[in-house]
Amino acid sequence: RGKRVRGNIIYITLGEGKVYVEYDGIEHGITQDLIDQGIPQNNIILGHLWEMNAENFGEVESNY
Repeated sequence: RGKRVRGNIIYITLGEGKVYVEYDGIEHGITQDLIDQGIPQNNIILGHLWEMNAENFGEVESNY
């Protein structure tokens, strides 16, 4: 049998009325799913973009 690989698919933290997406390993991204569930877009903070050089993605609020 093959070996199992374990890891997080998404890593989200909650605080101050915001949803911080720290890591999103879902192919289509989790953001639209959160919006579809009623979370306002301005309350979703894409923290994982800072690891990917955020200035290429425009202004992104961060808690760092």
